[in-house]
Amino acid sequence: AAMFIYHQSHHTLRRRAAQSTLAAFFLLPRSCWAQGVEGADASPFAFVSKQLTADECPGTDEQARASWETLQAHFFEALSLYYGATAESQQLALEGILRGLEVLLENLNIAYQCPLLCAKQFRLAGEWSLALGHPHRARSLVQLGNIFKLRAMASWWNSLGPDAGTSNTKFEPRFQVEYTIAL
Repeated sequence: AAMFIYHQSHHTLRRRAAQSTLAAFFLLPRSCWAQGVEGADASPFAFVSKQLTADECPGTDEQARASWETLQAHFFEALSLYYGATAESQQLALEGILRGLEVLLENLNIAYQCPLLCAKQFRLAGEWSLALGHPHRARSLVQLGNIFKLRAMASWWNSLGPDAGTSNTKFEPRFQVEYTIAL
């Protein structure tokens, strides 16, 4: 298992999160991939994260599945913090989701096993950035997510095969339109 070094900003963010109204906010440490499911089990979102990962990321290997479960719990905790009562909680949530995306980018072999979910998380981070007054960051995040969206489309297209007929010939049409608008 890979070991990562904590950034000083992570400690600062953790201290600020502990002082916030949602002290239970779980910040994903950079060593989350080594923790596997154990890191996510402390989260109130552990059970639903396992269910959604199994549904949204079928065919992933064991390490990727465990990593996605941990990361999904982290993203749910960031989402709950984003809807907190203070503006500071929204900033902390954005920093949290960016931390999760950083871990994904450092582990592309895991990220590419569930590219559609990656694209959705990048777009969400872009929306939050825009809402908090960071339009250039928002644009960059959406563009990064587009790479994963295209990868998901390619995987879907390759899975159709020559005898697919007309069934399932649309790839996430709503997501496609919304993403195109965001770009």
